[in-house]
Amino acid sequence: MALIYSLVLFLVGIVFYYHRKGAYFFHYFFLWITLAPLLYSIPFDMNRDEYWTILAWASKLGDFALLDAFLRWGNKFNKQLKGLLVCLMIAMIYVVFLILLRGLPTVQYIKYGLECFSIIAGIAMFTSREIDYNSFYKLLKVGFVFELFVGLIQVFYQPLNYKGALSGNEVLFVNGTFFGNNTFIEFLTCLGFLIFYLEYKQRGKLTRFSLLLCAILAYLVYESGVRMALAAMLIPLGYFIYVYFKKRKNKASVVVYLVIAIIVAIPIVKSITSFVSNSSVTYTRDATSVAERQAVMASILIDNTYLLEHTTLGLSYNIVMALPDNPILGPGRYFTSKGYEGYSYKEGSSITDATLALFIGEFGIIGLFIIGYMLKILLCKINNRNRGALVIAAYLLIISLTDNGIFGAINLFSLISMIMLEKHCEITRVSSK
Repeated sequence: MALIYSLVLFLVGIVFYYHRKGAYFFHYFFLWITLAPLLYSIPFDMNRDEYWTILAWASKLGDFALLDAFLRWGNKFNKQLKGLLVCLMIAMIYVVFLILLRGLPTVQYIKYGLECFSIIAGIAMFTSREIDYNSFYKLLKVGFVFELFVGLIQVFYQPLNYKGALSGNEVLFVNGTFFGNNTFIEFLTCLGFLIFYLEYKQRGKLTRFSLLLCAILAYLVYESGVRMALAAMLIPLGYFIYVYFKKRKNKASVVVYLVIAIIVAIPIVKSITSFVSNSSVTYTRDATSVAERQAVMASILIDNTYLLEHTTLGLSYNIVMALPDNPILGPGRYFTSKGYEGYSYKEGSSITDATLALFIGEFGIIGLFIIGYMLKILLCKINNRNRGALVIAAYLLIISLTDNGIFGAINLFSLISMIMLEKHCEITRVSSK
């Protein structure tokens, strides 16, 4: 039933893609990824596979956009998008070359290669749509507040966590209208930064209500139990702190604030390390609270045993350690019986942990160069005054160490939305002068 539901959503998405040159296509895509699975779970008992089926068909709109781009290839087609298509073709030639060189399973490896390379090119093709910017931005703000509200309720009343349970022993994490806590909190952080950044860019400050939303977002990131998302929040937070202090005329006060921050941070770090050293928790699934799950990661301040043996960062480390075998093409063990330590023969989609490390392991420096150039083309519209998308891209790259990050359609949608809205904001501000 989930497949039929997804196909209907996909066909409706095609209609929105062409209607009025895609004026409300972004609106539809946002509602699909945030509400469509939840609506399906009301009449049906949705499981994890059905959830990912619904979201996978949302990402297939990117594949449709690629097909549309090839059909519209011509002088009027955007040169930057043409560059992305050329990069995608080079990438697939490279994938075929690796199949022949390594004797890998053809269909599965091509599928894996498409999932890794086409996702960026496909979602980037959404920029060819002429969206209704004002109503889309309003929808994002309403959706963001709604997700925060749902997340807060789930903290105190867990039965509203519609997916059931994603737990250790008795720990139930917040997930908003999403199936997984990591998917929810990564998307919510990108969406929150987009809204706060554009508001600050337009007004030169954040309202008290927005500051309250910032605090709620930080609290939910902590309550989500997603440790890399908590650490990666330092990127957007650091950017806002940098912009704030850069505008202050009294530079001496900046130094005073930094000294105070360091003085406050020292006892906090000491208390965390003390908690970890006195805790009996040695593995994430043994955690009996979100606090233990978040704090136990701080064991790296004591030794790196937990980091290397029980976290995705440790798996990333094992994969990268195999890279010297063939740094140019990558060791390519994912589809072999040998595998990487912690990962063996690949069966299924590319949705897994250590996504970036696996990508480097399979495609090496050449693959990293190709996808890096694709991101460069995507971000090349950004000048010194348009930095929001760069911050989101940096955040997603860090997240890619332990999750989908830059390879997830949902996350890329946030990046594309920032590029589109930031450009519109700049054009509107210039034209109003």
